[in-house]
Amino acid sequence: MSLYENIKCPVCGNAFAEGDDVVTCPDCGTPHHRECYQELGKCANKNLHGTDFVFNREEEKDDNQSANQTDIGDYYIGENADNVQAAEIADEPVQQNNSDEGNNYKIPPQVNIPRSFIAERINEEIDGTKVSDLMAVVSVNPFKFLPKFRKNKKLNWNWSAFIFGPYYFFFRKMHFQGIIIMALRFVCNLIVSAVYYDAISFVGNSMMSIYSLEDKTQMYAEFQKIAAAPEYQKAMTAYLIIIAATIVLHIISALIVDGIYRKKVINIVKKVDEKVEMGESFSIIGLAMENESSMNQGELRKLFLARQGGVSVFAPIIAIMVLQLFTNFIL
Repeated sequence: MSLYENIKCPVCGNAFAEGDDVVTCPDCGTPHHRECYQELGKCANKNLHGTDFVFNREEEKDDNQSANQTDIGDYYIGENADNVQAAEIADEPVQQNNSDEGNNYKIPPQVNIPRSFIAERINEEIDGTKVSDLMAVVSVNPFKFLPKFRKNKKLNWNWSAFIFGPYYFFFRKMHFQGIIIMALRFVCNLIVSAVYYDAISFVGNSMMSIYSLEDKTQMYAEFQKIAAAPEYQKAMTAYLIIIAATIVLHIISALIVDGIYRKKVINIVKKVDEKVEMGESFSIIGLAMENESSMNQGELRKLFLARQGGVSVFAPIIAIMVLQLFTNFIL
């Protein structure tokens, strides 16, 4: 395995390890994991076949080592895969030629981007939608979602959605789904609170009376009495039910969010394209920019897609505030 030391598979981007099943392209010599090669169905550098390109093991080692030591600069990726090959790790932006004007996509700086993805997969389509358009809509961490979009599994696992639950939907601008999850959580809390109202009220009032005591010994004695009461056990049961229901909703959110987000992203691109086909410009659609007049329709389209997608920091904060106010009002 020393032959491929410090060399990464051009498909998955992972460094070859001892014991890996590695195959090389018979045309250019590019090594791949066998599984990755079979999944892609071709060499990752097939677009370079017929040129002078030959895989150079020593150059690839140097590129990988420098990539691990430096930040990744801005990339401007056009639709032409030959031009995309020039977008390698560098401190300065890489500009495309005029033939791709309006179709360039700027990848945010300091993003770990597999070179094979830039060279090969940027021209792919997922459900008839260009990968570059999907990246524009996702905006934040696009390379986290593109493999999931490509596989199109019904259920995936998203740790962010598991941790934040309905608020992650708001963060990714899936407001309707976020409202549904929040409503289910609220209804569950409301039902449990109604069923165990007397027990919860008893514990709440008793704890307030304990806090008013100054003697710690007396406080402990009173707490022991409360904990021994049947109402206390019922209240604890209510709290456990609420916690369990919340965890279940978060698990459901983590499993379904990627599939829902995939549909949302693809629909955004298709709806925008439908408006363009109807002759609408992006000025009419509603993109207001100071330098709009200096930009062509292709550039405006990418920016409009990013505005339609992207993330919202304020939406989950507003959702938390609204839920808290509504809960206080009802309960």
